[in-house]
Amino acid sequence: METKNKKNGYASESEYKSAMEEILRLMNKGETNLTPVEKEQLRTMAEAAEIYEDIHYPLPASTTLAETIERKPVRRNRKTKVV
Repeated sequence: METKNKKNGYASESEYKSAMEEILRLMNKGETNLTPVEKEQLRTMAEAAEIYEDIHYPLPASTTLAETIERKPVRRNRKTKVV
């Protein structure tokens, strides 16, 4: 379905969008209803999507302390492991 690698994420916007649809489908199943294979697939796809987003949709640098504080929890939560 899509090309993933840890360094670059997805190779194209269409692969990224397809992956996001699959991520949504898996998330809608609910964590307790996922098989171990689906959990690993979700984790891998989410990591690749994060890399793609960091490259193609970077957040602008914070200009105020409030922005910095607001973004810090988001960055920390993006690293949360899917179990």
